[in-house]
Amino acid sequence: MMKVARLLLGLAISGLCLWLVLSKFSGNANTAIIMAKIEDVSLMWVLIALGGLIFSYPLNTLRLNYVLSFDEACSCNFLQVLPIVWVSSFLSLAVPSPAFSDGIRAALLRTTRVSNLSLAVRAVLIDRAVGLIYTLGLAGIFLLILPANMNSELADYWGIAFLVVFLGTTATIFLGSKLVNNIQLFARLRSLFNGMHHLMKNPRMVLLFLGFALANTIISAISLWCLARGFSVDISFWVFFVFTPAILIVNNLPFFYQGFGGREATMLFIFSHYPSAMNPDLVLIVSLLSGAIMMVSALIGSIFLPFLLLHRNDSSLSQTDYDAQNIREESFK
Repeated sequence: MMKVARLLLGLAISGLCLWLVLSKFSGNANTAIIMAKIEDVSLMWVLIALGGLIFSYPLNTLRLNYVLSFDEACSCNFLQVLPIVWVSSFLSLAVPSPAFSDGIRAALLRTTRVSNLSLAVRAVLIDRAVGLIYTLGLAGIFLLILPANMNSELADYWGIAFLVVFLGTTATIFLGSKLVNNIQLFARLRSLFNGMHHLMKNPRMVLLFLGFALANTIISAISLWCLARGFSVDISFWVFFVFTPAILIVNNLPFFYQGFGGREATMLFIFSHYPSAMNPDLVLIVSLLSGAIMMVSALIGSIFLPFLLLHRNDSSLSQTDYDAQNIREESFK
């Protein structure tokens, strides 16, 4: 019952935001006109955008697999983790926010015996947190180097704001890793802070995870650009590339169902300060379509669901390896 209530709450929040966007902030956008215009999009460009998003799943699998494997905390391979990442995205379509998908992913890692539950939760949280932190950094940097003709004061304000949050979060992790190691009460947080600190103190790892964030930015920017091209809009890819990290941050906030509402408001806010060929109606259409193809790409994960169901009782790890994981888990506390 609680799960249904939370799903309905997430849908209500997204629905309210979409209604406000459509009725108040879209520059006289008409809902009927918007829905009619969607039929004019080129199917070829939509399929290209969808194909680009599909690449994000192997990319995010590599990132999670690296987090699972660092410090030899878990022994797993790419092909074990890919179905879990994709199926968790598919199952998250039935939950109200991205935060719930992390719990699904950790549960699948435990069910398929890729990892025990504690290490799975730790890895998923570190993966999500570090990915968002570096995306914050990219958003701040990109907004400070916006294309010409952009409102420079607005760009500087938000660029600095994102960078301040990025630096503040980074400092919190570095200070927090020292604090929790000295306070017994925070034993459960110790491995989480130490894991994030470990990934952010080594220059090679910083470059690696910054590369993951940059690659996700490129994939999402290509998707948005392709959808705009689907409506014969001649707009530079660089524009989407610069704005995408900020859009991704809002898209992953836990207040919206699959980012709907927040993503549309963000894109309208951004493009209202950039003189482009995209009017408010078209901005909304591109944003709504991008959310739709994200859901379609997640639906493809259902292909892997039978595989996970058939192997849920298989021992991907030997009992010896599984016991070794528990020993390593205790050493992190």
